[in-house]
Amino acid sequence: MLAVALAAGCGGDDTVVYVDAEVPSPSTVPVFTTVPGTQPVVFEQLWSPEPATVQVVGTGALDSDPVTVDGEPATVLAFEPGDDDTFELTLRVEQEGGRTVCVRDECGRVFVEAAGTETTAEVEAKVDEAIELAGALADAATEFPEWAIEAAEPFAGVGGTTDPATKTISVHANPGRTVDQFVTTALHEWGHVADLERMDDDERLLYRRLRGIDPELAWATPGSHTEQRWAEQPAEDFAEVMVVIWTDGEHVIRTTQLAPQPDAATLTEVAELADL
Repeated sequence: MLAVALAAGCGGDDTVVYVDAEVPSPSTVPVFTTVPGTQPVVFEQLWSPEPATVQVVGTGALDSDPVTVDGEPATVLAFEPGDDDTFELTLRVEQEGGRTVCVRDECGRVFVEAAGTETTAEVEAKVDEAIELAGALADAATEFPEWAIEAAEPFAGVGGTTDPATKTISVHANPGRTVDQFVTTALHEWGHVADLERMDDDERLLYRRLRGIDPELAWATPGSHTEQRWAEQPAEDFAEVMVVIWTDGEHVIRTTQLAPQPDAATLTEVAELADL
């Protein structure tokens, strides 16, 4: 650039004199960045890692941004800014259930469990212990070597499932259950495996007669997860009786509306039907 200066010349005339001004180097040119807080907030992860706690990971937020849960100011436990406009936010959320979390104008839904509820890791540890105990009681590795059993995600109202296509048992890690209850679930599912692997239609008919169940009653009704309909199926009674066999008579069956608690003679005959 050229700067303009006025200098006095002869005769008193004002003479315009052009003087070279200092040209800024590239290093001195101002760099304009985005004004903090003007970038949109984006959630990359919104989850509840443990009861009464919510974590948000994303970009664009500042520690001064408003944070709400269900429209009310949230209890912020920590705000940790990272590189490249990232952030990690930890909230305390006492009320259990589906909650709407907002940071500035970005919102998302997350399910929160109440304080004191078991963590997923704690429940899965119980399931793993129960799977090992049940496998020993049923001698599953010897009796059913092609089958696998694993802990699965919580599934309200369903303790376990058995998939004949993949030959896999899933024990659902529902919180609030004891190791013994998970053992019962695992043994019950192994009972379904015994049905699938050892029983045919003729033997299922013999089982109904042995248990005093109507021979015309359908062996199983897929999708019947309610307690009443669940307990009305001969297939479920068979699985329950198998649990009694594997626990040396200790288990009290949950299908007594269909057939009574089996006596020792009945247990012997059922074990023979299942080739145990």
